[in-house]
Amino acid sequence: MKQFWQKFQHRNVAKVATAYAVVGWLMLQIIEIVLPTFNAPQWIAQVIIFVVIMGFPIALLIAWATEASNSLQGREAGDLPQSTKALEQPQKSRKYFYTVATISLSIVALFAFYVSTVLVRIDNVRLSNTAENLPGNYSQIVTNFRGYRSAINLGFTGVRGNHNTRTDIAVSPDGKNLAFLRHGGGDTELFIKDLTQPNAERSLGTLNNVGGSGLLFFSQTGEWLHFISGAKLVRVRIEGGSFQTISNEYAVLRSGYTEFNDQVIFTNANDNKLYKIPSSGGEAEKLKLLGDEQATKTFSWPSVLPNNKNLLVTSSSGSEQVGIGDILLYDIETGETRTIISTASNARYLSSGHIVFTRDAALWAVPFDLNALEITGSQIPVIQGMETNSQLGHAAYTVTEDGRLYYLSGGNTVETNQVGQIIWLDKNGQNAEIMLESQVYGHIALSPDETRVALTIFESSGTSDIWVWDIDRKTLGRRTFEGKASRPTWTADGNRLIYTYGAEGLRTVASNGTEPARTIFASNIITNISGVAPSGEIIFDTGSPKSTYLLDPNYDSNSEMVAEKIDLAPTVHIAHRSHVSPDGNWISYVSMETGLPQIYVRPFPNIYGGKWQISTEPSGQPIWSPSSNEIFYWTVDNRQFSVPFEITQQGNGEQVGVIEFGTPQLAFARQGQRDLARFPAWDYSETRERFLFIERQGGAGNTIEDALASQTSLVVVENWFEELASLAPSDN
Repeated sequence: MKQFWQKFQHRNVAKVATAYAVVGWLMLQIIEIVLPTFNAPQWIAQVIIFVVIMGFPIALLIAWATEASNSLQGREAGDLPQSTKALEQPQKSRKYFYTVATISLSIVALFAFYVSTVLVRIDNVRLSNTAENLPGNYSQIVTNFRGYRSAINLGFTGVRGNHNTRTDIAVSPDGKNLAFLRHGGGDTELFIKDLTQPNAERSLGTLNNVGGSGLLFFSQTGEWLHFISGAKLVRVRIEGGSFQTISNEYAVLRSGYTEFNDQVIFTNANDNKLYKIPSSGGEAEKLKLLGDEQATKTFSWPSVLPNNKNLLVTSSSGSEQVGIGDILLYDIETGETRTIISTASNARYLSSGHIVFTRDAALWAVPFDLNALEITGSQIPVIQGMETNSQLGHAAYTVTEDGRLYYLSGGNTVETNQVGQIIWLDKNGQNAEIMLESQVYGHIALSPDETRVALTIFESSGTSDIWVWDIDRKTLGRRTFEGKASRPTWTADGNRLIYTYGAEGLRTVASNGTEPARTIFASNIITNISGVAPSGEIIFDTGSPKSTYLLDPNYDSNSEMVAEKIDLAPTVHIAHRSHVSPDGNWISYVSMETGLPQIYVRPFPNIYGGKWQISTEPSGQPIWSPSSNEIFYWTVDNRQFSVPFEITQQGNGEQVGVIEFGTPQLAFARQGQRDLARFPAWDYSETRERFLFIERQGGAGNTIEDALASQTSLVVVENWFEELASLAPSDN
């Protein structure tokens, strides 16, 4: 026996078998470790297994044939005595070799095909169901299942203002109907597509974009489609018909909402708190809220859990950035809250046992135990490159109950679509002259002597600071370095800038940069500077709901600063900005008291001596001309108007004057950058008779509609729940 093994070890068959075993083992390592890292499809692993199994008998047969050939050559060379019987042996050996090779390869081929298909399929099931039993991070490496991807073409959908997103989407619970929006010409049209039939889509009607629109979702029964139109909660049957307004009393914050037990939970834009109302309409009821810490917060994007007792909500510091906050677990009955995810937005629970939420341009997932109401694993980004608006929490994705994902690929529109340029325009909106470009700008304000421009520059990291541009010298100087400064406003003498300091109140800094910044009004909630009166009073908005306050001009004193509340407007607009006239006798502001943003003027500081509405359609961003009797404003559909006025009676002490306004006149119509968090986006220079104007990089002819003129396609992911289970497994 020992002699036999010694001879066998020196044969080609033994050497090939040993070498092949090493190669086969290496190929299996590639299948288990390398391929999942690159999300390789199943068929690659199947081909490798098939080739490895088939290659073994082929290699042995080749080795056997080589030995037989060498033996025959030795005989032909006279190494062995030849006889008739010996000469007939090679022919019999060849027949025997071919017969054995054919039978062996056929059997092995069938076996290899069976193993490569069945074992890989079994492995996928095993990995998706028992990944948590594997040690360490090994389970995440080998369990990376990837669902099949396809696409649905929605045609040209245009772009919605403020959000700068292409569409909203929602899928019915049974997965048969897809709702989406198309934007164009200032209008937004609601469509529904039957996914069971190709090219079967129909219009359900036109939405009112003023104050907010879209944000679609189906009722739990799938009979109704809910959405926002003109800042109101509206619904329509999926078969079509008239829009039914659920409530005319409340304006809805630009965020999502939820339905359960025939009730809709939404965020009231007036106080930024959660309310519930019957789905068919009726009286709304404010939800309970415990704890002083949350009393000043804005609650948005409510989503009910399957237990119908808890909500997932986003808690943020202000209504202008409802997409940047913390995800809370909210008890509907008691009002108790608990933070479960930080720095995120727009969360919802899926029947896969996960909470999904958005961060920047990605969709994240984390395992969640519905019984224990606890997170049971790590937060993992599961979809990269999804169209979002991180400032508002908007994200274009929807999921069916059986685990099919629809999403719109893209980026964070706050970053990708907001790079702009600052230009000069004449009073007809022509002869554009570029002053600054290739940054994300906001809150531009000319100095009183019109030689400098204060502005906010936003960074991709989310930070912002105040800069000053010297118009004649063409130099840009930084004035703040905290990373959370915005809304610069000049004092009457031009020596200082007052600005909003994150959610910590108001600060001031020398406009020439010679002094460090210091706090003049401390707060623990967002305080937005609106203006500075010629007499020095600082006007700002804060609170929930927003209220307007005056701050004494003697902020340089060491005495404690006390702000005086003024009842300027019953419903302050989200992008409210108060402006006192150059003579200090009048104040303009934006209010939603009619349900639409309109511009009003009152006497100042005695605001109760009169009130005039000067805009005739939804508008904002009012500007007083420094010397001529004009007010300029900007409509929501990007038209710029001027309104002449005349002072018919001057005020005297406590006596209030009288002001009369003419008919608004269209000055020009130019597409600028409309972003609620970066207003004002223009100012007016009396000495130059020109407007300072922020528009998108490349000019008015290079709008986002032009850039996205191609067709809009949704990505469809099959078996997404299985993919979630492999990407974000529970630790339990």
